[in-house]
Amino acid sequence: MRVTLIVNPFASRVTEELVARVKAELRPVETLLTEGRGHAVELAAAAGGEALWVLGGDGLVNEVLNGLRPGVPLGVVPGGHTNVFARALGLGLRGRTERRISLGRVNTRRFAFAAGIGVDADAVRAMETEKREHAGRRPGDVAYAREVARRLLPRGCGGMLAFEIAGDVEAEAHRLVERIAALAPLAVAGSKRLLDMEEREALERALDREAALCEQLFETADAREGLAAFLEKREPRFRGS
Repeated sequence: MRVTLIVNPFASRVTEELVARVKAELRPVETLLTEGRGHAVELAAAAGGEALWVLGGDGLVNEVLNGLRPGVPLGVVPGGHTNVFARALGLGLRGRTERRISLGRVNTRRFAFAAGIGVDADAVRAMETEKREHAGRRPGDVAYAREVARRLLPRGCGGMLAFEIAGDVEAEAHRLVERIAALAPLAVAGSKRLLDMEEREALERALDREAALCEQLFETADAREGLAAFLEKREPRFRGS
């Protein structure tokens, strides 16, 4: 199969050596380098290969998805900072397997795993359009947290934010507990373990653990029951297996 490779040379972990290794493995008929924001959409639409591979981060994947022609399969080699999409699906060069996924669409644009609104979208826009263009690379996670905090905290508050809960707090807490207790037991237990670990681990390691947990849970009887209940429009009957 003729392969087109699209590379973001500015991605956090893309080096000349990595590009050479990927090209030796895939043997593409053409290798296209992105030159700026939005360029990958055009490259994907005009790619001449029967399959399209990308080397970069989540931003590159998103752009290529919005230019990909119907019927052309997409392969991903992680080369960005966190690579959420590739980690979630276990993608890479080794042990290649094909799978079909669903995409979302907002305002005519496709997305693979997440779309943000409000404060999240505002902070990401600021980092991507201002700080990234100035620095040439994606700002770190601390910079993102700082942007979110700057938008949430009132000016002059000294970093302190107070919340007031209206209504019966104890009753609301009981309702929340009941909702959590009705969920799949294995998923709840696994999520609690992840939350505990993520307080002590770097984001990349936490994402790896999350992807591994999702893969395990998708093979359980509870996962099949949850899907069946959704399709049959009924409440699921989880058994913890």
